[in-house]
Amino acid sequence: MLLALASALEADIERLARIDAMDIGRRLWETTFDHNIAIAQYRYFAAAGVTLEGFGRPIPNGYLVAKREPYGVCGQIIPWNVPAIMAAFKIAPALAAGNTVVLKPNENASLSTLELCRHVAKIFPPGVVNVVPGFGDEAGAALTAHPGVAKLGFTGSSEVGRIVATAGAQRLVPASLELGGKSPNIVFPDVEDLHAIVDNASFATLYCNGQSCLAGTCLFVHDAIYDQFVERLVAGVRRVRVGGR
Repeated sequence: MLLALASALEADIERLARIDAMDIGRRLWETTFDHNIAIAQYRYFAAAGVTLEGFGRPIPNGYLVAKREPYGVCGQIIPWNVPAIMAAFKIAPALAAGNTVVLKPNENASLSTLELCRHVAKIFPPGVVNVVPGFGDEAGAALTAHPGVAKLGFTGSSEVGRIVATAGAQRLVPASLELGGKSPNIVFPDVEDLHAIVDNASFATLYCNGQSCLAGTCLFVHDAIYDQFVERLVAGVRRVRVGGR
């Protein structure tokens, strides 16, 4: 079923990429790239699903094996910046391990996830993948507090991550959190190609409209090359075309 979903998304990739481009304001080549990554994730976990085996160790009279069992219902919340990838990262591994999913997309970017549901409904049995749009303080809070949800997964801000972690702790269920992790670019004076470094730093902060948990939004530049670096950086950013394909 995961393989069938991947094939269905691949056949519909042009339409889905356009939906995301209009919904979240990113370039079409970026949203197409997002969907290709998502498709690869569904195929990867389709393969991983058939490799899940018990693990154990020999004992004098046989072999001690630990049995891996699904959690059950996984409550998952995703952000708006790369909805196709985030949905795949949450749904694919959960299903491959035998769980069911209740997914809440971001209220500002739900369209491509809802279109994903059209394909899911044709492939998976009812109730396996459930998507519930809504605001965080309503739908999100209800999802994290629901006694039928056995595992929480959240990607987004550190502030909301604390709320999700607290909800998991109160009910003693595991919570996986992927929060902001923006790192600095550190530029030393012995760089061989300053132009390439400037391009890299610009891309790191502008890609995905700068809304990425791994965007390099901070620069530490050595005094010896500071003025030269800033001059090239400003010139490069001025060449950026807003809305360019």
